[in-house]
Parts: sequence; C-alpha cells; structure tokens
Amino acid sequence: MSSAPHVRDVKGVIRDLLDRHGRIRAREVLEALGHGISRQAVHAHLRAMIDAGEVQKSGVGKATWYEPAVAFARTYATEDLDESAVWSDVRAAVPLLRDLGEPADGTMAYVFTKMVNNAIDHSGSPTVTVRARLDAPSIVVDVEDAGVGLFAKVASALESATLLEAAQRLMVGKFTTWPERHTGEGIFFSSRSVDVFVAEANGLRWTVDNEREDWAIGEVDPRTGTLVRLALDPARARPLAEVFSRFTDLEDHRFDRTRVVVKMLDAGVRFVSRSEAKRLVAELEPFDHVVLDFAGVTEVGQGFVDELFRVWAGAHPQKELQPANMSDAVRFMVQRGRPRT
Repeated sequence: MSSAPHVRDVKGVIRDLLDRHGRIRAREVLEALGHGISRQAVHAHLRAMIDAGEVQKSGVGKATWYEPAVAFARTYATEDLDESAVWSDVRAAVPLLRDLGEPADGTMAYVFTKMVNNAIDHSGSPTVTVRARLDAPSIVVDVEDAGVGLFAKVASALESATLLEAAQRLMVGKFTTWPERHTGEGIFFSSRSVDVFVAEANGLRWTVDNEREDWAIGEVDPRTGTLVRLALDPARARPLAEVFSRFTDLEDHRFDRTRVVVKMLDAGVRFVSRSEAKRLVAELEPFDHVVLDFAGVTEVGQGFVDELFRVWAGAHPQKELQPANMSDAVRFMVQRGRPRT
C-alpha cells in the first residue's frame, strides 16, 4: 500500500501546477498526485495555503478555481515613468518587502528597477504591468509589457539573427540595443542575482535557475510583449558585490568575464564543426576571461575543439578560455586538441 504524500510534496505539486498553468482546480492536483491522497486532504492543503496568503480561491462548486494570491498588481503608463517610484509602490503595498533586510532588499531593488527600466526604454510598450506574490519561501515578482518582445528586439538589432541567437546573445552579456544609454549589463547581472530568472517573449522562454546552476531555453505559446519573472528566497540572497565580483576585474571593476553554457548555443548536445565554434567565439570578443560550461554536452568534434582552443585562442593570447563540467568524452577531445605548452 502506498503512503500518503508528504505535506511538502503536496504543496510542491500545487505550486508547480500554479506556476505552469496560472490557475487550477482541485481535481488537477488529485490527478497529478495519483493514488495515496483523498480529495478532502487536497482541499485541506489548499485551505492552508489560502490561510497563509499564498493561494486565493474564486468561484463556487465545480466552478472553483485556485490561483496564486497576488499581493500587488498595477499597470503603469511607461511615458515619464520612474522605475524607482514603482518599486516604492510595491514595497509600500507588500509588508514582506518592507522588512526584507540586506542583502535581499538590495538585490530585489536592483533587479526589479532594471527590469522595469528595460520595459520603459526598450520595449516600445505604452504600459508595464507589475505583480508581486508570495510563493513560500520565495517572493515572486512579474514585470510584463506589451511591446515587440525582448528576443525580437535584440534579433532586429543584430540584423540577421534568429530569435534563438538573440536569446543566446543576452545570456553571454554586454549587449544592448541602446548603447548611448545602457551598458548591456542589466539583464546579465539581474539573471544571476536572484534564485530564478525567467524571460518569456516571442515564443521562447529563457530560464536561469541559479539555485540548481541550470539554464534552459524552450518554446512556449507566443505572447504579446515580454514577461520577466523574478523569484528570490530572502534567506538565500547574496550581496550584489559577491555576484558582480564573479564577472568583473578586481582591480578596475570592468565587466570582463562571462560563463557560456555551450549546449545553449543550439539547444543541442553535439558540437562538431568549425562553424559552430566560430559562431560561439564571435560572442566572446568583449571578454578577457570566459568559462565554457560543457554541462550536458555529449560530444565535441576535432574541428570544433581546434577552432576554439588553437585557432581562436592563438589569435587572442591575452584572453583565457576555461572549460568546465566536461564529460570524459568531451575532456578527452579537448585535451587532445589543445596545443601542448
């Protein structure tokens, strides 16, 4: 006989369903959990989450829905909007945000204002909508605009780039569509400062999960504009200086290093050609120190390795390429292909 699911497991399933679907019915929780729990028990968990301010209920009887409880939701006109004033509105409305303390307060203020400023300056949207909610133990904040979409905006600036290539460019860092006003650092550092950073636009979803040290790009149903979601457990927050120091020169504080997840180059696991390597290194010119993360890559070819570690590295002796998270097969090819010193 199977035992009943643990309380944490049930609430975890409910949170996952809410995150994926926005709103759910109790029967969907039952279906997801399978055997071992009663309808009454599911309702008890949902009531507990309502009492905790995490979930809200709407409708009656068979038309009852459950959705994340929104502590703050407001739409602003972007014209003449001050992102710091929006942050002040959110903090005033959500008691938990007023009592965060450092470093969580500084992290949320930095990332939130950067993302609202992006919507103001880059999206072309007349409005930006902000929502905040508790997804215990995390605080979740959404910044959503109705503009052209983040990846389409970047792809246009890169001229012939695809949407996937635009997403990859943002992951590397140091890219902006408005260099006179922005350095291209905002999204890069924001995506690494919170526990989970999600940007969804133009039929793509880019996820950076810093808790699991995992990145992903996937297809989603196309939406109007861009949705950026930030999730942070205040107890896990790191000082911004610690985040910045991983990617900046300790002497002059330049943003001179990055970490590239190789499998995100084509959302694939095999890289064998020189053309793939050339496309990768084209993004690395602004950086002096680059960690090439081979996590999830199952195979690399001689041409790919030679182009990276002999041809490009030889032409840029002042730059450092550091491979990481290699499988045995990848490590063999890299070690075999690197010039002997």
